[in-house]
Amino acid sequence: GALANSSNFFFYTVGHEHLGAERISRYAKLYGLGQPTGIDIPGERSGTVPSPHWKENTLGQRWVGGDTVNFSIGQGYLTVTPLQMANVMAMVANRGVIYRPYIVAEMRDPTTGEVLDRTEPEVLHSAPIRESTFASVAKGLRQAVTDGTARGSVTTRAVESVGKTGTGEIGRSDRWHSWYVAYAPYEPVDPMEQVAIAVLVDADNDYDFWAARAANLIMHGIFTNLNYEDTVRDLRPWYLPWRDFL
Repeated sequence: GALANSSNFFFYTVGHEHLGAERISRYAKLYGLGQPTGIDIPGERSGTVPSPHWKENTLGQRWVGGDTVNFSIGQGYLTVTPLQMANVMAMVANRGVIYRPYIVAEMRDPTTGEVLDRTEPEVLHSAPIRESTFASVAKGLRQAVTDGTARGSVTTRAVESVGKTGTGEIGRSDRWHSWYVAYAPYEPVDPMEQVAIAVLVDADNDYDFWAARAANLIMHGIFTNLNYEDTVRDLRPWYLPWRDFL
């Protein structure tokens, strides 16, 4: 499928010929892009969700078809943070519900252990998108792990996950942003057991899926409860010499 194999041509066609820039922009914002997540730390960036109106006001230039093509695959003027992308994956897992992320779950008295304050889950909004649409997206993301672009990188058998590789151009011929976003388990018994992950690696080529490899280590460690060194050893034999990660 298009998601599993990261088919740029498919998304070029859908974005340029069927959706258009305004609709892509609207849906990107429904997924929480272009705005802070509201996490409880200062200095969060909003990122940019472009549109014809945005380009005219910001750059004084007219939107052209090539902008829509780039936007359709997450390139061009679109900018996002890893936290936003982790929240996007959580939204897919939650079938359209976006929660406010937080760092501090609770504060306790150091002497008595009494809970002094606790952060309760807060729903920011629910996207008006059919649950069946999210199920289809999740299925495609699962196929990316089992049969697609992440197949050789996400090797852990500790959990069934869904994920998406990505390669972001940054305006240099020798550097790329290697992305991987994921959530696991794919079909949880208890949704509270699910985790969402976003990894961004500053890479020197556009074909080694470094972010997916890092996410593989993270997920294996979480779902085996192993430390970093034991996680690397547990995954051997692997696609890279284990010493490269120690």
